[in-house]
This record gives sequence, structure tokens and C-alpha cells, in this order.
Amino acid sequence: WAEPPVDSAVVNAGSERAPQHTEPAAVVPELRVLAAQSLREYRWGQLMRALWLSGAPAEALGCYGRLRAAMAQRYGAEPGPHLRELRDRIRAGERGRTTTGVR
Repeated sequence: WAEPPVDSAVVNAGSERAPQHTEPAAVVPELRVLAAQSLREYRWGQLMRALWLSGAPAEALGCYGRLRAAMAQRYGAEPGPHLRELRDRIRAGERGRTTTGVR
């Protein structure tokens, strides 16, 4: 199973490697599609970061909640430490570009 090709702006959404002309909100639609296709924490983390950096922290936290519920139902597991750290940073209201990511 191969994942669909992804634009580099989407891959780097919310990181210091993101092209300067790319606003996080510009990649949210594609990240929504990619995240909906799997339970990969990396994709959900990208979506959460893009939402957070585009001024939608509540929506970013909602994504975490949906992923957490789906993982618990399907695998009996919780999201990993990197995604929990991102959730905690969003809750704390930290702002700015972040390279702390979901691996």
C-alpha cells in the first residue's frame, strides 16, 4: 500500500522547513484528506500543527480527540508521546513555528 504523493508544503506544514510563502491554513484541506485515510500519528500531527498555527487550536485539539477515540476502539491504544506533547503545547497556548513533531 503506497501513500499518495504529497506536496512538500504539506509534508513540512508548521515546521521551519516550510516554504516561506506557504501559510499553514493553505495545506489544511490536503492534510484533512490524508489524515482521514489512516490512523498514522504523523499525518494527524501535521494536521494538528497546521490548524493550530492557522489560529484554530480548538479544532486541532478536536483532531487529537478523534484520533484518540479511533485508536482506542481499533487498537486499544493511546496516541504516542510526540502527539501528546503537541496536544499539551496547544492546550498551553504556546505559539510560533515548531519543529517538535510527530515521528
